[in-house]
Amino acid sequence: MNERLEKLRKRLGVQWKELAEMLGISVPMLGCLRRGERNPSEKVLARLSDVESGKVVLHTASKERIAVPVCSAAERDVLLKRIAELESQLATALETINNQSKALAQNRPPVAPASGACGGAKPSERAKRERGAG
Repeated sequence: MNERLEKLRKRLGVQWKELAEMLGISVPMLGCLRRGERNPSEKVLARLSDVESGKVVLHTASKERIAVPVCSAAERDVLLKRIAELESQLATALETINNQSKALAQNRPPVAPASGACGGAKPSERAKRERGAG
């Protein structure tokens, strides 16, 4: 495992801390894996495979996971910042739409059926006929 991790770290040109972040584990845990003191979980092995294949899964502020190409920590920070900005814009847009929908619902006049719809006669004519028949 140590050789595999070392080759990957050198190929990516990252520090151990950055590799640990890419794998979603702590630096001490990465050290244990390197020294053979712990075996990697299936989850860590899957992440390792993703990183080796050139993908990293980022966790956004909204707890979503997105796969992006392997990049430097600085590039990753820029990506996460942009994602956070877009999530904020989306939240604002959804709030605006929700507020507009509520406003429309409160200000909408009741819709009466058109003459001849739903039973033929206007409601006032139907009421007159019912009173006369009873």
